[in-house]
Amino acid sequence: GLAVVGAGVAVAVHCGVVGPTSTTKLLAADTAPRAPELAGISAFDNTAPVTVAGLKGRVVLVDFWTYTCINCRRTFPFLRALQKNYPELTIVGVHSPEFGFEKVHDNVARAVKELDVTWPVAEDPEMVTWRAYSNQYWPADYLVDRPGRARSFPPGARNEAATQTALPDLLNQRRTAPLPRIGHPPTPAQPHAPTPPPHPPAPPP
Repeated sequence: GLAVVGAGVAVAVHCGVVGPTSTTKLLAADTAPRAPELAGISAFDNTAPVTVAGLKGRVVLVDFWTYTCINCRRTFPFLRALQKNYPELTIVGVHSPEFGFEKVHDNVARAVKELDVTWPVAEDPEMVTWRAYSNQYWPADYLVDRPGRARSFPPGARNEAATQTALPDLLNQRRTAPLPRIGHPPTPAQPHAPTPPPHPPAPPP
């Protein structure tokens, strides 16, 4: 599709075809840029409002997606696995719409629930955060280290193997006491209550 950037300049954006994957290593800490802030956010799902600055001290994966994009949906099992395997990782989804109806909060909130997206989602209806990251693809993942630097800044796409390789190094840097998870993990199924024992028979009269 086409997205309008700046003063009427149209650039190609892509959904439905996975964009190029980055094979580069993590950017060096001393040269990595500060991660752009979440800007132009109209609503948050699964969390109170969060900011990149407020997440300092955490390793953050910023995931750009839109709910009609099939490749975005295909990333969710991978993201759920990351949540399970790396409890210290904070995932923040940025919902940047391709179509007008995807800007509607009720539609996004319904999709978040139906697709079982349990991590925080920032709704970016005018694609302000999208432009701040110079993003061009759905889905696209960016890794932010504990001091808030964008250590993984691909041209826009997911690279699951590279992400899994990079995460342990980022999580082990400046490790502090674990911080509470943000979002709403699925509620585990409750065990059935045990069947009460039968009442003893009444004594004969």
